[in-house]
Amino acid sequence: MHKFVFTVVVFVLILPRSVDSQQKGRTDHLNGKWKCVRIESKEGLRPTEAGWVMTITGNQVSWLDNRGAPSGPYTIAIDPEAQPPRLDFNGVGIYCSNGDTLVFYWCPGSNRPTTFDATKLPPEARIFTLQRLKE
Repeated sequence: MHKFVFTVVVFVLILPRSVDSQQKGRTDHLNGKWKCVRIESKEGLRPTEAGWVMTITGNQVSWLDNRGAPSGPYTIAIDPEAQPPRLDFNGVGIYCSNGDTLVFYWCPGSNRPTTFDATKLPPEARIFTLQRLKE
């Protein structure tokens, strides 16, 4: 758990600053296919839930679950200029991205997280780590 918290802290504090300034206000850097490689909840890692693939195109998201069943498309709201950047879909969340890695902290309802501190996760919240799939 401590290694994960350190990894998320480093990712949140260092990597977002390297996003190209031309990305400001744009969300196309999130477009593409992303594979979920890690899920953390208050109870710890949830490896049996990982493996699904999410596709973002503009303000639409769809995915294939880890058994290949499709879902979506659904409308998402992305605000890359918020601090931290926001991604809302069937709940509220924050994200950080850098190239081929996307970390998304999601909570159902309207209680938006403000940091990526895994020790403060509400029971129903999840922190997803996704890797971009090359097409």
